[in-house]
Amino acid sequence: MKRSGTGLVGILVLSGLLVALVLPLATLSSRNVEDFQEMLERSTAQGLCLDMLERFNRYKPFWPMPGAAELYTPVGLSPDQLDLFDRAYLDQLTALGMHPRPKIERTPVDDRPGLYRLQVSIAWTSLGGQAREVSYARYCYWP
Repeated sequence: MKRSGTGLVGILVLSGLLVALVLPLATLSSRNVEDFQEMLERSTAQGLCLDMLERFNRYKPFWPMPGAAELYTPVGLSPDQLDLFDRAYLDQLTALGMHPRPKIERTPVDDRPGLYRLQVSIAWTSLGGQAREVSYARYCYWP
């Protein structure tokens, strides 16, 4: 009888140790998955920001003439002007469950005619419900 009681206590202690070890590992694993999701979201948003900076870093012929107030209003994004890269970005954003809110602003530099600051920001809400934002800025010149 003593022997089976000792064996039962041993099994209970061993199972308690296993639970004590497995529970933190499961928590760590879940946290790693969340961190990986956040990294994917952030890297996709950063790539999109940098791509938009490249596209808008030069004066476009269809923009109003420099000096006109309309040059510095936010740039509108049109879904019917999407190319292959845009569609790839949208597919990736959809797969990640992101609903990005892009914002493009051009601000004149008063003492330097033709120079403007281009800022691209992407805000989104992560799957965990946290508000996230990535922003890049570059100074651009229209000769």
